Amino acid sequence: MYETATPWAAYVASEYGAVVQPTDGCSLRATATESMDLAQAHKVFSTIPFIETCRYWPEMARVTKPAGYVVFDIVTEDCLSAETLRIWANSTVPNGSSYPAIMPRRIAVGYFGSCGFTLAGTFLVPMGQGKTEVFVFKKQPSATAH
Repeated sequence: MYETATPWAAYVASEYGAVVQPTDGCSLRATATESMDLAQAHKVFSTIPFIETCRYWPEMARVTKPAGYVVFDIVTEDCLSAETLRIWANSTVPNGSSYPAIMPRRIAVGYFGSCGFTLAGTFLVPMGQGKTEVFVFKKQPSATAH
């Protein structure tokens, strides 16, 4: 696992036996190309700046085996009802914060499609003041790492 919050990484490693990889905050360089059946990020891309997401997505595609899965959640336009916008507007999140990080749905689908993945499905889940959309992509057997 890759985790930039050292106390959380230590807890997950001790509690669940996860192997913590050296983390630089933008790559999965300790993981070999096409070596993972599942690359998953939970509540990561809804909170980090756009450019970091742009750097992690190719890494997730790279480390995933053909017929493997990439799963993550993002805040898409489907997560932003008028009521949700009112809630965010009245929240205590400071101006200039990267949270929540908004990513159009078509960008995620288009990017992973260009890397040889098909969209297996999506669903909405709660997040703090609103929701995120979880994406499940499956890498096609003929796809190669980017």
